[in-house]
Amino acid sequence: MLNLPSPDEIRALPPDGGPEFNRLIFSASPYLLQHARNPVDWHPWGEEALDRARAEDKPVFLSVGYAACHWCHVMEHESFENPDVAEVLNRHFVPIKVDREARPDLDEIYMLPTQMTTGHGGWPNSVWLTPDGRPWFAGTYFPPEDRPGRIGFKTLLLRLAELWRTQRPKVEAQADHLAGLIRDALAGDPAVGADAPWPDARELLGQTVRGLGSRFDSTHGGFNDAPKFPPHQALELLLRPEAVQTLDDSVQALDMAVQTLDAMLRGGVHDQVGGGFHRYATDRAWFLPHFEKMLYDQAQLARAYALGFEHAGREAFRRVALRTCDFVLRGLTSPEGGFLASLDADSEAGEGAYYQWTTAELGEALGPATGEAMARLFGATDEGNAWDEATRRPTGANILHLRRSWPEALAEAGLTEAEADAALARLLEVRAARPAPGLDDKVIAAWNGLMISALVAAARIAEAPRYLETARRAATFVRTHLWRDGRLARVWRGGRTDADGTLDDYAAMALGLLDLHAADGDPEHLAWAVELAEAMEAGFAAPGRGGYTRAAKDRSDLLASSRDVYDNAEPSGNGLAARMLVRLASATGEARWAEAARRCIVSFRPAVERAPSAAGSMILAALEFEATGLPTAAPDAGPDIRLEVEASAAAGESEWTCVLVLHLPEGWHAASQDPGPSWAQAARLRVDGGELTKVEWPDPVETDAAGEPLRVLGPGARIRVAIRRPDATIPCRCYLDIQPCDATRCLAPRSLTAKLP
Repeated sequence: MLNLPSPDEIRALPPDGGPEFNRLIFSASPYLLQHARNPVDWHPWGEEALDRARAEDKPVFLSVGYAACHWCHVMEHESFENPDVAEVLNRHFVPIKVDREARPDLDEIYMLPTQMTTGHGGWPNSVWLTPDGRPWFAGTYFPPEDRPGRIGFKTLLLRLAELWRTQRPKVEAQADHLAGLIRDALAGDPAVGADAPWPDARELLGQTVRGLGSRFDSTHGGFNDAPKFPPHQALELLLRPEAVQTLDDSVQALDMAVQTLDAMLRGGVHDQVGGGFHRYATDRAWFLPHFEKMLYDQAQLARAYALGFEHAGREAFRRVALRTCDFVLRGLTSPEGGFLASLDADSEAGEGAYYQWTTAELGEALGPATGEAMARLFGATDEGNAWDEATRRPTGANILHLRRSWPEALAEAGLTEAEADAALARLLEVRAARPAPGLDDKVIAAWNGLMISALVAAARIAEAPRYLETARRAATFVRTHLWRDGRLARVWRGGRTDADGTLDDYAAMALGLLDLHAADGDPEHLAWAVELAEAMEAGFAAPGRGGYTRAAKDRSDLLASSRDVYDNAEPSGNGLAARMLVRLASATGEARWAEAARRCIVSFRPAVERAPSAAGSMILAALEFEATGLPTAAPDAGPDIRLEVEASAAAGESEWTCVLVLHLPEGWHAASQDPGPSWAQAARLRVDGGELTKVEWPDPVETDAAGEPLRVLGPGARIRVAIRRPDATIPCRCYLDIQPCDATRCLAPRSLTAKLP
């Protein structure tokens, strides 16, 4: 528990936090608030801190982490709570704290120098910057004092302070060098023209799956040695219908997916009592986890298990998908309806203690006979099966896991599924009385979008209305609290928004809304998805390069901004954007979204072809694009044809009138609403977000077509409409369906859109 003052008490504090706190006390981030009582003179990222560094000519010490990070807590307790270390840090540097989950753009930038100079990354990420934000030294966790082969944090601070004071030209040269490398890395490949050829999506899928097959752990599942992270995008690729068709007999995509899903659900990385998954396993067998539980993992794994059930028919996969969603509904959902970020690995009793059991505790909670049966079911022993990751010493506690399939384990334990579920419910009650892990209760837009998609998948395999109802409630929460004046905030907590939305936030939320719309047909979900896509195009599109930047184009506090295409623990922003645009094109029938999706996919063709296994979400986008039958070649730009709102006004409490103008080039026309010949494509007006109560079409112009008189609309035709809008906050759009023609040709029918204010 943070045990912080009340909001009124915080507002009464001086700007530096006063004697008890530092400036982080004013933050909305739980991670920053965890450090608000440190003797370190922390600043949040922003111009105030950088201005101070420039004014005092001091380097910046930047520390990046997140609330559920175990080693972040260790470094805080060892160094940032130490007054001696804090005195050195405050005297020689301007200390800045960043929550990587609130600012993934900053996290991405400043993880690069750590990886470039040390060969690895991780959190806490510790980076020393010039006052203008260029990095010149970096690392991750540092112990407080010198250890054999490892410099202590205090010693390092003193050496770097001396280096800044006495060897400034070398520091500046290193900062210039690293800044240049970062800009080059984030810039990506040279621009690819909009008419670039379409990638061979099936061949890229085949390369990816064959590559996964060469790394597949046939004993324990997964695709690498320890540590093992859930391979979210790989699983979804392997479960694509096209995957089986691209492979030779030596590699079986579905088998790899099923074996990996089965191994994870049996391991300690899966919370056998409460449902859901820990962030990763420290060993090959998915047994010993780091115990934090992240919302983005729950969302992606619930969806993966739902897809696994649909493709492989394993009832255990359905059970895990639904129990993972139930964990989120129970433990990571705010009273207002938004989904919360994470549960910490640590509690007052230590890392993972909340989740582990002795056989005596099982017997005490369940009675001797049931306790013994549950111990057999989940591999618990009197000596304990867990060990300390750092020392490898046994701890005497047990991590519950399954040594064989769920039905086989039940049979061996002599339990029915109903008996086991009743015992699990009792263990969950007992566990709830223990000191709980810390809760990061911020709501992140992108992660909520991922979870909405997962709940739609759960509803599909469960036919349980609670999943769709919860997904709708979350969508309403994000729209109500994080969407303002056409912009999406990334983070909400306690009534406050924090940090501008990134590409991931717009794309994932719109994709979640499209999943909801496909499930329940509610036009409001589709209308808001269109708004988010339009805001994404306006704020993030990189027209000279293709695709989208991770941070909005109007951000001024970044060394550089990436066009990310490679997936990490979450899908890449551009992969999400491309998949969302494909779905939006299918849902609306609008060519502009199909072309936006096509441009995004072809612009990343060189990067995807270079490392297809790292770009699973973009390969999925290409496969989904092809499956819809959308055109993969660049369209002829054609004439400038559009629909605009010339004037609009409120005519009553819920009535609006407006004039729509059809813009056509000279010499072009479109068949009117009553064209005459039966073969002519009649103009049609529709509205979304309201109800048409009156339409006044302009007088048509008569022309000759195929020897018959044809009534048409010409350039500048004005259509007067009246619309009933009971709620003017709901977006309202008019759609004009027409077929444009000139004297020699007719174009394909199209739908023009005009948005009402």
